[in-house]
Amino acid sequence: MRRGKTGRAVSAAIHSRLRDALVQGEPRTYAQLAEHAGCTIRSVRNYLARSKEIFGFAVEQTRVPGTHSVLVRAAGSPVAKPRSQSTFMSDLGAGLRERLFHAEPAKRARGDRAAPLVVSFRGIPSYGPDHEAVLESWLAASCQLPRTAVRLRRFAQAGAPEIMLWPLGAVLHNIDGLLLVGLPLEADHAEAVRIINLENVSTEPDAVTLVDRRETGEPAVDLNAIELSEIVDLPFCARSVEPDDRTEVHVHVRFEAGVAERMRSRVWHRSQSAVLRTDGSLDVKFGPVDLNAAAAWASSFGRAVRVLGDKKLRKAVKKRSFSP
Repeated sequence: MRRGKTGRAVSAAIHSRLRDALVQGEPRTYAQLAEHAGCTIRSVRNYLARSKEIFGFAVEQTRVPGTHSVLVRAAGSPVAKPRSQSTFMSDLGAGLRERLFHAEPAKRARGDRAAPLVVSFRGIPSYGPDHEAVLESWLAASCQLPRTAVRLRRFAQAGAPEIMLWPLGAVLHNIDGLLLVGLPLEADHAEAVRIINLENVSTEPDAVTLVDRRETGEPAVDLNAIELSEIVDLPFCARSVEPDDRTEVHVHVRFEAGVAERMRSRVWHRSQSAVLRTDGSLDVKFGPVDLNAAAAWASSFGRAVRVLGDKKLRKAVKKRSFSP
């Protein structure tokens, strides 16, 4: 039998809710405060009588002209109680979802306060509600126990219109966006993992469908042993993202002395090497990586970086170069 809350726990909860209501700065009646805190009006009066001692700030009480109602508000500007970790993560998740799946910010109702936490990732892709539905279906399939394969429908230009995979999950990548990670049905080793960009997947309702286990049997590889973080854990994926016919280059850039110290601690690719030159500049090499991804990455540093080596990369960066 589940134990009820102790009197101390109930008192602490009332104290917390009442304080939260007061620090918002909006005048409220005793009845409104009691409803918000989940206690009686008498309890509210008792707390307010010792507000300086209990909450750390005084309160102002003003009678509404012509009525018996009294409005209460915190005096001065009390420091708000720090937000809990769960609340912070909830706000972060909501902000990230809003940024990812809505090309246009949601409009707030008149008078609503803006969210105190705004998620802003430079250049992160935006997807529509249809993409969100596909992602949810894929993630749900990835959690199926026992493991169940799926039939994934892709756009014609992305390769074969259908592919059968053991779904492993998804990765939000800072350059390539949302990536679906799965193992081909016929694969006999973990290195055969396929990475498919969400943008290349059909947004029809049946884009992700479960396959009858009698048709697939058991996977030949231990899917639980495959770690997504080991597959895509750096700005440039260690494994190719479809389509497979993309142009790849080896990156060789030189960061100017003013930013070299900050760049020394950054890692973009597993094959990366860095050499600090006598003039203070920093040479960084890695690859092979996708040409377009490398050009976008190099261009983001503006004049702080100079592209050396591969002519294709230099030409691509020159086309999209800018000075921040």
